[in-house]
Amino acid sequence: MIAETNTRIDWWVITRDTLFFIIYLVIITIFLSSNEITLTNAIILIIIYFVHILFMKWNILYEVAIKKGVARMMEIKELTRIAETDIDFFHKNLNSRAISIEVLMKLDYKVEDKYIVFD
Repeated sequence: MIAETNTRIDWWVITRDTLFFIIYLVIITIFLSSNEITLTNAIILIIIYFVHILFMKWNILYEVAIKKGVARMMEIKELTRIAETDIDFFHKNLNSRAISIEVLMKLDYKVEDKYIVFD
């Protein structure tokens, strides 16, 4: 199969398949270290192959959750970086009663859904 030019491939597909490929290589390396492939080893490889197929078939069930988690983690890292380098970015309205990032860094809190909960 030849792909058309400018075909876009999502990072998720490459990451998922690369992880399975690494798993295959590690397991085959372990099996081949004894210089013998048994029926049990072959069945294990076939089961892993079918698990890979099931992961590809039901990709939509977990892909969105993983991508949201990665995006949330990247957003938190970026906001922390901005707070550490340019705190004035968070002080657009200094006369407001809104809580600032400096105050949040001094308090014990956690984020649940869309709300900040103070301990």
